[in-house]
Amino acid sequence: MREQLKNKLITDLAYSSASASKTAEDLCDLKYADLRKGLLDWLRTDTQTVIRDEPYSTACLMEKYHMTYPAALIFLEWYREDPTAAVSVLGMRM
Repeated sequence: MREQLKNKLITDLAYSSASASKTAEDLCDLKYADLRKGLLDWLRTDTQTVIRDEPYSTACLMEKYHMTYPAALIFLEWYREDPTAAVSVLGMRM
């Protein structure tokens, strides 16, 4: 799955090879079932399921912070694990 993710990130989202490798690794390590399901749906059918962890959602992160769907999934996992650090990085992106 890691190679499939890497290739999709490169071809569909113009990630560099190095960024795609790191992102694919992070995506394969997602711990939460809803995030893993969102990833699999995106990988298989390009469906971008909206996943929420208030006050954030994948849709909000993509629209307001210009994240890709995979980046939004990774952010939500980080937010669940360390909300203070995750939110502080969002503040720097504004």
